[in-house]
Amino acid sequence: MPGAGRKVSFSILFALLLLSSVEIGARLILSYSPLFRRVSRRSDSAWRLEWARRHHTPSAAARYSFDIYHPTRGWALKPDLNHFSMARGKQLTTNSRGLRSQVEYSYDAPQHGDRILVLGDSFTFGEDVSDWETYSHVLGELLPEDQVLNFGVHGYGLDQMLLYLREEGVKYHPDWVILGYVDEDIYRGILTFRDYAKPRFQLAERNSLILENVPVPPPEHFLKWEVYYPRTLDLVQVLHEARRWNNGANRRDSEAIARAIVLEMVRTIREMGAVPAIFYLPVENELADRGSEPTRGEAYLQSVCREAGVSFHSLRGGLAAEVEPGEREAIVGHWPARIHARAAALIRNSLAAESPSKEAR
Repeated sequence: MPGAGRKVSFSILFALLLLSSVEIGARLILSYSPLFRRVSRRSDSAWRLEWARRHHTPSAAARYSFDIYHPTRGWALKPDLNHFSMARGKQLTTNSRGLRSQVEYSYDAPQHGDRILVLGDSFTFGEDVSDWETYSHVLGELLPEDQVLNFGVHGYGLDQMLLYLREEGVKYHPDWVILGYVDEDIYRGILTFRDYAKPRFQLAERNSLILENVPVPPPEHFLKWEVYYPRTLDLVQVLHEARRWNNGANRRDSEAIARAIVLEMVRTIREMGAVPAIFYLPVENELADRGSEPTRGEAYLQSVCREAGVSFHSLRGGLAAEVEPGEREAIVGHWPARIHARAAALIRNSLAAESPSKEAR
């Protein structure tokens, strides 16, 4: 019996040493930036680890210091920012309800003109441009009789946009709701962590949507427990997701969920008595693509619009004429101000062409 006891103790000790070695190896792999970038791809663990790393480096944590925690959507813009200094010397102003604007908008419908609500991610929000340079602001200048409300928030997926529309957008009684669609947004629908922890919809029977991960845990939760979380599990999840991206499974899942979300968004917009308008926003290398054939993202969104009974608008052709091939200012990162201005003009023209349909909404 004593010999059997020693064998059990040895086996337990060996297992603990093996698990410790695996955990140490996983931590080394995930802490080595060049290797981490190669295996991270798009996964909850990778985004969470990047967020935690930023928040343990004070200068990096300030990257999105204009955010506040939101229990439903994960994060939102801080209200009452007054010419807040962003990257590249750009200025951010928000009103008391956290919209990017110097204007306070009543929930009551305006007495004159239309109210146009614009949903979107960082391209709509206007990362890397100042308040007056966003395409929403310029669109408002082109339509002086109307109100244009910028509901763009950096890093948002279509799921968060739908929740924002339900929670706040409906209160403003808009006449039009524009969706500034970026193809990258659909991938965010399969994540529960991106710029920060976020909600996620799962598909149920008949493509109905079930909301998960709400309320979103507050930042203190992750900062408190992050050091104890097993990196072995993180590495397994990162590698598993990388495999799913390689075999196309995540793209298929992303498209299925995004389709259901956009259809629900269109239904919600119509129920509030507004007209939906969906615009494909080309980003990065798409901006310089002057080909006549639709991109994969355009073909996908066009099929969704057809199912929803909504006109499909792509800004790629109109914006490509403004961009020279290889022009880094336009195709690396977010749009510069001149692309925002051109996008606003193209959107204005499309809305004018669709205006008769307003009477039938």
